[in-house]
Amino acid sequence: MTLEELDRLFKSDQKPKPEQLVMLEKYFPYFDKELRKTGVTKELLWQEYYTKHPNSYKLSQFRYWYREWTKEVSPVMHFTHKAGDKLFIDFTGKKLSIVDKYTGEIQDLEVFVCVLGSSQYTYVEACESQKKEDFMACVENALWFYGGVPQALVPDNLRAAVSKSSCYEPIVNIDFADFAEYYETAVLPTRAYRPRDKAIVENAVRII
Repeated sequence: MTLEELDRLFKSDQKPKPEQLVMLEKYFPYFDKELRKTGVTKELLWQEYYTKHPNSYKLSQFRYWYREWTKEVSPVMHFTHKAGDKLFIDFTGKKLSIVDKYTGEIQDLEVFVCVLGSSQYTYVEACESQKKEDFMACVENALWFYGGVPQALVPDNLRAAVSKSSCYEPIVNIDFADFAEYYETAVLPTRAYRPRDKAIVENAVRII
């Protein structure tokens, strides 16, 4: 049987979609790409859509149908996190800045974020750069803050943590590997371009 025939077989009892919804779903692939950009929200995309289609869905329905569409095109597995198991680590895309009160000079700062998987207990620190010295200092400060060491550190594919990224066998930066060995923990980098591998810390980044 063709894919279309199989689709009809499993959805034969469903009513045809209203024209409004069919029109809206044509925009969803574009919205999906836009939402990956920093600062883009569903509300902004809805406003853009509603300007073109003023008689279409309001915001709550827009959100609902987008959620339903993502379930259909991109199913995800639910992760169950154990207490003390993993610490998810990332930097925010946007920077903060401080002003020198004597010279007026503005200095941009990176924002380090990490989250414990089970409790979602979050640690945030502003630092000068994403270089390995600053990165490892932030991780160590986080461990002192939590008062313990998790079974594994789960960083993004930062240069400070990973020398060579890969979906299968990433190479951990030698200094960070030594750091992990000293603290008797493991480093498990996420797959490159797979934000859902560390959805917990991605959500924390959005909040911060």
